[in-house]
Amino acid sequence: MLHADGFSYRNGRLCCEDIPLMEIIRETGTPTFIYHLDSILGKWEAHCEAFAALRHEACYAMKANSSFAILQGLVRAGAGFDVNSRGELFRALKAGASPSHITVTGVGKSRQDVLDGLEAGIARFNVGSASECRLISDVATELGREANGLLRLNPDVDAETHPHISTGGSSHKFGLNAAD
Repeated sequence: MLHADGFSYRNGRLCCEDIPLMEIIRETGTPTFIYHLDSILGKWEAHCEAFAALRHEACYAMKANSSFAILQGLVRAGAGFDVNSRGELFRALKAGASPSHITVTGVGKSRQDVLDGLEAGIARFNVGSASECRLISDVATELGREANGLLRLNPDVDAETHPHISTGGSSHKFGLNAAD
């Protein structure tokens, strides 16, 4: 019986599309990471269908998994990409992602991060601070280019959760606050 994720048990052995995982491991060695691309793409398509009535762009967060085969499959499926570093930007581009569907995110972007994104022609930056906004603006002006941005706002609310995971209060580094 094939499960939704492409993995199943056959004669007591775990398989991916009827191939016993132990056979794959004997051939490739360990550690070995085995993914079922059709399952990943099926879940991606279900997500996109859920929002089909809305104007949107769905972006895959590369920090979740940057396996080249997965990225190439998502490119073929029309995914946008959320990249958190220069390495992720270059990997997305190498996998065939259109720069016009790439968002550069993450806190503490360097001048080189911004320069690489603008030179590649990325769609937008997630902006989390006033200084980051100035940096993006300065680099774009120097290059004679426009830079699009999404503002990450800090709502200054107390989520009443564990202090190590709370990110919405004014004392946290994530997002622009009213003073910015």
